[in-house]
Amino acid sequence: MKVIEIMMKCYADLHSSQIILKISIGKTSEFRSYQGLMKKQSMFLMGLIALSLPLQAEEKEATPLGKQMDAMNDAFKIFRKETDPVKGAAQAREAQQAALKSLLEIPERVKAMPEGPEKAKAIVAYHKMLGRLYVTLCEVEDAFLNGKMDEVAKMVDSIKEMKKSGHDQFMEEE
Repeated sequence: MKVIEIMMKCYADLHSSQIILKISIGKTSEFRSYQGLMKKQSMFLMGLIALSLPLQAEEKEATPLGKQMDAMNDAFKIFRKETDPVKGAAQAREAQQAALKSLLEIPERVKAMPEGPEKAKAIVAYHKMLGRLYVTLCEVEDAFLNGKMDEVAKMVDSIKEMKKSGHDQFMEEE
């Protein structure tokens, strides 16, 4: 059985004022060429990176508001492409329910604001925006039920703008 030695050595190159990370895997005598050594090191680093990605993704948990927004977005994605009026109206109702449940929550960006008139104004702006969205989703349902697919397409564009505006205004930057 071969013993794999992992040595990490950092040293400062004083002339170029850069820090260089040198990683050696295995005994250099085990490799027949410099390319073989570099290939092993590259594979090792890619493995470390691949292992760290799932850990970073798990750190972010969905908030109750995030779950409702995801549900609304899922319904929106379905009804914006839907040609069957009954199915489109049902998806619009799903989005309406998620919008109503979202009214009960407050975005994290607003929660983080200090108590005072600015926070109260931000909450009112959030409620007004969701109210307009809810009314638009009701109009989408009505348009589906009346077979007015051209109106649905126009309202889908309106909802996209509302979504962008709401995210710009109320979502925390990552």
